[in-house]
Amino acid sequence: MKLRIPEIEILPDDPFRNDNLERKYAVEGLTNILGSTTDPLVISVNAPWGYGKTTFLKMLHAHLLNNGFKVVRFNAWESDYIDDPFVALLTDTEEQLKVLKSVGDKSLQNKLEKVKNYGKKIIKTAVPAAVRVATAGVLDLNEFTEESIADAAERFASEQINAYLEAKKSISSFREEIKSIAESIYGQQSMLPLVFIIDELDRCRPPHAVRVLEIVKHLFSIDRVAFVIALDAEQLAHSIRTLYGQGM
Repeated sequence: MKLRIPEIEILPDDPFRNDNLERKYAVEGLTNILGSTTDPLVISVNAPWGYGKTTFLKMLHAHLLNNGFKVVRFNAWESDYIDDPFVALLTDTEEQLKVLKSVGDKSLQNKLEKVKNYGKKIIKTAVPAAVRVATAGVLDLNEFTEESIADAAERFASEQINAYLEAKKSISSFREEIKSIAESIYGQQSMLPLVFIIDELDRCRPPHAVRVLEIVKHLFSIDRVAFVIALDAEQLAHSIRTLYGQGM
């Protein structure tokens, strides 16, 4: 005996064959929106849990591919066990795009390798400030002086400024390389965007869900890149309040 309702079969070449709820019209409308602009774009598919967001995204994915779009699918919940979803998103992007043939004067693999290297620099974390300043670089607490703590704080501030400048440079290079990939995978005859589909965000831990949205906002605001994110806005609001307080 099966307790779960079987999933709707989404056929790659005919995604709407079992579309009894007539999702086709919404999918086609969303496809037209995605293909109509080269500006950075984020679209949310908002509905409570269990309302069929995943089925809708599967139909959208197949329909986009059938209409010449390049798509990366990312299940946010599957990476919920790691600290930084950026690692998982980078990995999934590389795995799903590297199957495409190289276009232009540089191979796609080289572009993806650059993206990964810039991503590593962005992910790299500094030693916590509290530890660095509190210990002032020594272990003997009796050796602490006002001067040693001030020197440690000054060194840390200088390191943080340098780290910020390096991260800023890496983010800029990361965006440029992603944009280059989005352009090269289509060639000269198409202005379609590279589309990222993110699912299961409302099943994630609050810090993970918010971090995914921060990544999209701060790192992927890029021409020729679009995101479609399935979420439950009410549940997401609870996640934000959990992190930042009830006044948000």
